[in-house]
Amino acid sequence: MSDNDIKILHTHFSSELSNKTWNSYLHKLPEAIQGEIIRYKRWEDRQARLFGKLLLLECLKDRGYPSDYLNYIEFDKYGRPYLEHDIDFSISHSGEYVICAITDAGKLGVDIERIKPIDLSDFERYMTPEQWKKIKEDSNEYKIFYRYWTIKESVLKADGRGLSIPLLEINTDWKKAILFDSVWFLREISIESDYSCYLATNIEHSETCLKKINFGP
Repeated sequence: MSDNDIKILHTHFSSELSNKTWNSYLHKLPEAIQGEIIRYKRWEDRQARLFGKLLLLECLKDRGYPSDYLNYIEFDKYGRPYLEHDIDFSISHSGEYVICAITDAGKLGVDIERIKPIDLSDFERYMTPEQWKKIKEDSNEYKIFYRYWTIKESVLKADGRGLSIPLLEINTDWKKAILFDSVWFLREISIESDYSCYLATNIEHSETCLKKINFGP
């Protein structure tokens, strides 16, 4: 696999790390990132964010970058994180899963969501009439809803302007998404049956490498 393709790492957790293991992992990260992580009150949120940064660290190491490269994460005017040398990355977590995607060849965004019952009527305004029709007509409306949702979120992350762009503006045929005059190519990432996960990228032809990472107890 070449450096110009997309690498995707993911991990799973169902219990809290021991204090010893937590501290060991946390101190692999820059102090500023440690501070951001420990501000979260729920251990699940802290651990998901810790694992997200550890996955990014693994991605960077695989590409030959030094272990301290996370010190150079910066943020653009929309709050999107980035690194120099044309590296683009995206991290997402939901429930018990965390995922990180990275490339040197273009831009990307990844989103994962646990499929669970919600009041779908609260989200109708984020869907086009055609999308909403497909959701309501499907026998598994939650699955279709979360497919649309993760596509839209992954496109927003890839585009970089975040919530300044209305989700309603994103149209998709499952293989690609259109946002204004930009085309984003989509990949459905199979992680677990109760989760929906999509990658959006402006790289039309690329190889993706999906790998699971297991962190200690």
